[in-house]
Amino acid sequence: MLPRLCTFIAEGVKVNVVQNNLALLIYLMRMVKALLDNQTLYLEKYLHELIPSVSTCIVTKQLCARPDVDNHWALRDFASRLMAQICKNFNTSTNSIQTRVTRMFSKALYNEKAPMASHYGAIAGLAELGHEVIKAFVFPRIKAEGDRIRSCLDAPSLSNIDKIAAEHIKNLISRIAAPVLKSVRLPPDNIEDYKNEFGFLGVTLHAAVTKARLLTSSSSSSSSSTVTSTTSKPALTVNLQASRTQTILAIPRTPSTPNTPIGSSQKYVIVGSSRPSTPTVTTTSAVSAAAPTAVVKIIGSTPATSKVVSGTSQQMAKVVVVTMASTPTTVMVSQSGIGSTQQSIGIRSMFSTPVGNPKTEPTNQPMDTSDPPTS
Repeated sequence: MLPRLCTFIAEGVKVNVVQNNLALLIYLMRMVKALLDNQTLYLEKYLHELIPSVSTCIVTKQLCARPDVDNHWALRDFASRLMAQICKNFNTSTNSIQTRVTRMFSKALYNEKAPMASHYGAIAGLAELGHEVIKAFVFPRIKAEGDRIRSCLDAPSLSNIDKIAAEHIKNLISRIAAPVLKSVRLPPDNIEDYKNEFGFLGVTLHAAVTKARLLTSSSSSSSSSTVTSTTSKPALTVNLQASRTQTILAIPRTPSTPNTPIGSSQKYVIVGSSRPSTPTVTTTSAVSAAAPTAVVKIIGSTPATSKVVSGTSQQMAKVVVVTMASTPTTVMVSQSGIGSTQQSIGIRSMFSTPVGNPKTEPTNQPMDTSDPPTS
């Protein structure tokens, strides 16, 4: 099938170029594109049919019945990309396909008698072969092309087809030459130097290069600002996390507070971030008729901490230390010298539910009058 498809494409291009059938020429170039994209096909034996067909759609004089209306420029651009793909895939030191194609395009470009449409195709074909080809073959020709473009635009007797072709060539040269000039020339760009080197198109090229430099600088600045904002974000997150080490809450007595003695006392809840083992609470009471003192010691995996609270018999401040223990803990505080009863403040861990540990109820048993244990 492959030999017949290549022959069909070659014969179809010949017939439809004569008939100026633009639509069928586009379809035939799409067939060439499909063959080139298929990596399983061996096309080297049929390049002698494909290359003339593609080059005809690039540099031929007329491709459609109404050149001033139909967009045959898009077909020339598409065929130029196909030719560059052929040179990239099949060029070797023995066949020298790219060298022969470059010679063909440069010959069409330097032909003064060739129509403007053919010059457009030759410039487009050379531009697709790379920046080095543009510097070697297109730059020396820009000044002469600018003079021809100015003569086409200023002459009132010429047809509208040539004026449209001159505008397309002007835009094409500006588009392909600006990136190359931006890379080979150092700023600042002097407009007089552009005029002396490129003639009529010097002003257009100077504007295109200046615009390209501005776009490059703006894109680089926006990318750098994006990188700065992205890198500064984790530092803010670390600071926020580092500030959440310990929280101290002062909670007034509410109805939800479990079984606290009735009075105007106030509780302080200290919540720590560490999770020590189950603490052991030792209560030591000192007998005093004027101001009793209760000393509460917490013994656990963390360093021991003691808190001394002083008060009167009617109003006494209580300090409750709550840890992240996994088992329920009941804290008992005994007072001596106030009365003959033992009271339980009934404080349990707020972070676990007691299982199988009954609630301690206050009793009216007599208090042990033996000597208090020493700490």
